[in-house]
Amino acid sequence: MAKLGESLAGRDLEILEVLSRRVRMLSLDQVARTWWGSTRNATTNATRRLAVLERRGLLRRMPAMVHELPGLEEPLLTWRPGDRTPDLPAIAYRLERRWSSPLRPFVLVAATRELGSWLGGGGGRKPRESELSHDLGLAALFLRFRGQEPRRAASWVPEDLFDPGDLEGFVPDAVVREEDRLTLIEFAGTYKKERLQKLHASCERTSLPYELW
Repeated sequence: MAKLGESLAGRDLEILEVLSRRVRMLSLDQVARTWWGSTRNATTNATRRLAVLERRGLLRRMPAMVHELPGLEEPLLTWRPGDRTPDLPAIAYRLERRWSSPLRPFVLVAATRELGSWLGGGGGRKPRESELSHDLGLAALFLRFRGQEPRRAASWVPEDLFDPGDLEGFVPDAVVREEDRLTLIEFAGTYKKERLQKLHASCERTSLPYELW
């Protein structure tokens, strides 16, 4: 496994760490903007480097049709223990409306099983078509934290690596640690009110704050 890391730049290692330990996938556009955004030919440069990493067996690229992602200026809902119960049916209606955009082609990149084994994270899981828009939106949220709230990004633990403990069947998309407190992070797809009620009831029962994006 030592050879996997030979001749990799710091930028390479960060991209690989994000893909194996933070999110399930990134789009080519996200990679280009985040790690090559200051260069003149960001997409071309990102494409070339990702091809190198793919040849080395560290990641794989795939075409996919994905919904346009919603804006992430602020969470749809922030709840803390002691707050009143939010209007979950109204939020479910907003979620249904925001995923009405048409599908468009994306190039996605994901970690391989070999990369996950090397870095102690995930990898090699074939993405489900029904989850693509959600998982790419969650990646956009992580990158937002990376750029604007780096402490939260550094503490981000995704669903695949998170021990749900006492959450009684509900596992959030991610958790972040702020001081000595966990905050649950959920990037919502077309959630029905019943799913939102399950999320809220679990957090209320365990006195854990959450953010719905």
